[in-house]
Amino acid sequence: MKTEINKLKVVFEGRTLEIDIQKELSINENLLNSQLKDSPSSYYILASLRDKYIKQRDALAREKEEAYSAAWVFIKDSNERFNNDYVSHKANINPKYKSICKRYLKAAAKANKFIVICKAYESREGILRTLNANIRKLQ
Repeated sequence: MKTEINKLKVVFEGRTLEIDIQKELSINENLLNSQLKDSPSSYYILASLRDKYIKQRDALAREKEEAYSAAWVFIKDSNERFNNDYVSHKANINPKYKSICKRYLKAAAKANKFIVICKAYESREGILRTLNANIRKLQ
């Protein structure tokens, strides 16, 4: 079963770019040397976006923790007779906390997507090096 990956559209430094990941990650046995020399040009862009989304995800994780703590303390202080489980449930449905959670999940999904894509580029380079070394041994 052959699966095709659609072109990826990304916004980088204010420009929308279209990256054909399938084409860039393909390996042509006849062009191993040149493919090793010519690292895919979009890797820099994808790695930069990966780092941006990881930073955004991590910042939102911290913001999420702070919103939960603030909601928890506010609810507990409003009535100290509330048990901790009740306060936790109320903090989980706090609108600010829920909003940050949604933004966090989107940022985490984007970060994970770009992490996986970058790993594919790095794996491709390793495969190219191995193939090239094996060909040199045979010659």
